[in-house]
Order: sequence, then C-alpha cells, then structure tokens
Amino acid sequence: MTNAEEYEGAFARGVRLHREQRGESQQWLADKMRAEGHEWHQSTVYKVETGKRKVMVEEAASIADIFQVPISDLLASSDSSGALAVRRVNEAADALVDSLLQMDDLAVKSHQQRLALSVACAIHDEQDPHWGLRISGKPIPGGVEESATEHYRQLLDFTLADEFAVKLRAAWDGIGPLMYEHGMVNILAPFAPTSDGLVDG
Repeated sequence: MTNAEEYEGAFARGVRLHREQRGESQQWLADKMRAEGHEWHQSTVYKVETGKRKVMVEEAASIADIFQVPISDLLASSDSSGALAVRRVNEAADALVDSLLQMDDLAVKSHQQRLALSVACAIHDEQDPHWGLRISGKPIPGGVEESATEHYRQLLDFTLADEFAVKLRAAWDGIGPLMYEHGMVNILAPFAPTSDGLVDG
C-alpha cells in the first residue's frame, strides 16, 4: 500500500469516526456538504467513508470546517484508541450489507429471467403446441408430447423465488437503521412479484 492510499484510508475512517462520534447520519453530512456548495448525496458519503471515492482538497477542507477541526485531526482520529476495532466492525457491516444487496439483486434477476422464459414459452406454444426433440421437423416416434410451458413448468413456478425476494425486502424494515446507515436503501431495484397473494415488501 502506498503512502497516498494509507492517507486516503485514514481520512475515510476519520470522517466516519467524527460523524459517528457526533451521532449524525450520512444524510446529515451530505446536507452539510451541499450547503458548502458540493454536489454530495447520502451515497457520496457512503462511498467516501468506505474508500470507494476519493476526496478532493476543497471537499476535505469543507468536511474539516463542518466538524470544526483541522484536517490533520481527521487523519489522526482514525489512529486513536479503539479506532481499529471500530474500523473492523464497520468493514464487516459493509461486507454484510453488500452481500444482502447481492442476494436481493439475484432474486430480482431470477424473477425477471423467469418472466422472460414464461413469455418465450408462450410464444413458442402459439406457433407449435408440441415441445421436444425432432428429426427433420417431425416429433420422434414414442416421444413425450408436451408444450414448452409444460416442459419448463417447474422453472416457471414463481412461488419459491418470489417468496424469497418478498421476505428479503420485508426484512429491510427490521434492519432499516443498518441499511440507511450504509446509504443503501434507495438503490434497491424495483421489484413487483406476480405470484398469487404476494406483494412487494
């Protein structure tokens, strides 16, 4: 790791530590930065505090003004007593939130792909109600005759996939403070299950 990367990491941890010590949210810091003339949002603060976005010199100066400390204090604070433990907790929480979002993303993609397969099967069945291996366009003698929709019936069962996604979305209510703290709630992909009796959580 270069000196520049070490300073960037120290600054990122220092910003987060100062904010948390004041009991303020990421949205609060984003609002303060916008008042200083910077186009910051909650997601910007999240990226800065997790080292996913570099901070410009003028932005660093504004952050120091907001916290009413010298920039050097932001760097030093990340090395204060207990900072390593705080960083490990935050990094573990970041990883957990990323995993939850990946699970949600996969659930949404599964639903969308299931819909695409359903449409493709329906179109096929309108043109040819039989699905199966053919020779020169004719069904193999003794082969099972069924529609494409029937052939893929189990894959087209939305119930399990949708129930998982709905339960995962409903869980956001229980872990809302964590998700908001990490600035992730507002980036969940739109999802509207079509299964009977299920609604988007």
